[in-house]
Amino acid sequence: MNIVCVICSDLLVPSDDVFHTPCGHIFHFVCLTQWLERSKSCPQCREKTTNHKIHRIYFNFSNNDTIIEDTCSLQDTIDKLKFQLLLKEKDVKHYTDKSETLTKQSKELMKEVRKLESELSEKNTAIYALKDQVKYFKEQNLEIQNNGREIEQLKKKLENYRYTNLT
Repeated sequence: MNIVCVICSDLLVPSDDVFHTPCGHIFHFVCLTQWLERSKSCPQCREKTTNHKIHRIYFNFSNNDTIIEDTCSLQDTIDKLKFQLLLKEKDVKHYTDKSETLTKQSKELMKEVRKLESELSEKNTAIYALKDQVKYFKEQNLEIQNNGREIEQLKKKLENYRYTNLT
């Protein structure tokens, strides 16, 4: 005999704590007490009831019934586990796809980083070369200015010699 708790949809097995409402519907004790905390009515027919009006049911199963019940219970467990496995497989596929997408993005970003690092290196090399040129041109300018001063001094000396030779 397959009896199902309509609250949780699990089979009621001999080892469960099974309770009934005054209207005769049966449920797991935990399911029914949680239900009655929210609503003071039968979960199946909505007849008013309270925690004080529910009673435990004690089943007497023959060994054959227990074996059949265990088979049904095991089949129910197998079905639930298959469903959970299906959900986990979907999760694995989802996260595998996500991982592949992130790996591709990571490779593209690494390629972009290498490209930008290369450009930065080229620009730094150009900056150093330009700084060296600026330094060289400053030195040349200083040398030209020094040569210009020396030329002016030599011109003055030359004029002084001419002036002294003329007199």
